[in-house]
Amino acid sequence: MNNESQPQFHAASFHGTGGQLFAIQIVNFFLMIVTLGLYYPWARANTLKFMYDETSFMGDRFEFHGTGKQMFIGFIKVLGIFLLLGAMAAIFGPVGVVIAYLLFLVLV
Repeated sequence: MNNESQPQFHAASFHGTGGQLFAIQIVNFFLMIVTLGLYYPWARANTLKFMYDETSFMGDRFEFHGTGKQMFIGFIKVLGIFLLLGAMAAIFGPVGVVIAYLLFLVLV
């Protein structure tokens, strides 16, 4: 007789409700309108925090440690890189476009 153990299957479970997520999205929406979209990183962080905090796997809940400030700083850095590459392309013409594209590929 073969004594192979049966594989165990574990499922993630979500403890939040759609109403809670809807409330977060409504607040995020209005704050993004008031701030002309600048609140987006904080809105995204709030949504991710809710989704992670309400999800568990094998009895342990996930945690999201990111902040809107960190996401905003990352956005500003990427925006600066794109503006720099765009300026290089505008100043040096077609050769600048090729160089900017190659630098972009190196950064990626």
